[in-house]
Amino acid sequence: MKKITFIMALCVSSLSFGQIIADGGFETIGASGETKVVVGGNGAGTEDIGYWHAVSAGLQARSSIVASDADAGTYALKLDSADGASKVNQNVVLDANTAYTCSYRVRKVNANVGNDEKVLVFKVQSNNGGNSGAIQTATDGAGGYLDNGAFKIKRSTLSTSEYKSASFEFTTGDDTGYYLAIALQPDADGSPVLLDEISIIAGALSNKEFKADNNFSFAPNPTNNFVNLSASKNIQKVEFYNLLGQNALSAPVNGLRKEVNISNLKSGIYLMKVTIDNAVGTYKIIKK
Repeated sequence: MKKITFIMALCVSSLSFGQIIADGGFETIGASGETKVVVGGNGAGTEDIGYWHAVSAGLQARSSIVASDADAGTYALKLDSADGASKVNQNVVLDANTAYTCSYRVRKVNANVGNDEKVLVFKVQSNNGGNSGAIQTATDGAGGYLDNGAFKIKRSTLSTSEYKSASFEFTTGDDTGYYLAIALQPDADGSPVLLDEISIIAGALSNKEFKADNNFSFAPNPTNNFVNLSASKNIQKVEFYNLLGQNALSAPVNGLRKEVNISNLKSGIYLMKVTIDNAVGTYKIIKK
């Protein structure tokens, strides 16, 4: 497997954009013919950055790269906890004392719920160990719930037919070396899960006050060709940025509703900036 260089965040219009997780869609691993994540990755060394790791052969056996089955891209990560916990991680370099958003897509393989307290867990931790530089503040989340510094999802909330979007916001401590750990707790009767489009982006994407003040909504997400915007106040414009911070599309709106054609954008993750009465809200959107 070739080493993947991660992209440092770039600053665009006072919000830092930039994908920090490498191969969050698992396309590079899948395209290379690999079916497993790499064993290792327990240290803070930069040589480990850019890989998805399982820290043992047993964990590796329960973490496989499979067809994404109708989500964005071709491949997804399958976690199966029938024979024990399934866990992967990726080392990342983050700025100290900075807010970030982690987002991903998830669905279950079959209808089995099993023990619904055996949940899917996401957590960002310091490579220094202990609580030295662990998350200082888990501030918000969507699609699951916050619990003791981790973001969790129960299998009963997941679909077998379509992926669900989830995200949580966190703030780093004084350290800069971290890893994102993803675990499915052991449950012989519960369904495996598929994960796709995992990302960490600098800055907070969810903006509840912006949405509430303007009654703003948009759909669908993910989308193939169009995004429908709606608000109770005048929408001035909408802009789409790729994860390099480059403006990929801008469209004037000047109305309460707008159907925006994004069919010319390449498949991938974009940050959608919406301006309403000179206030800006930023949201992640997936173009299939």
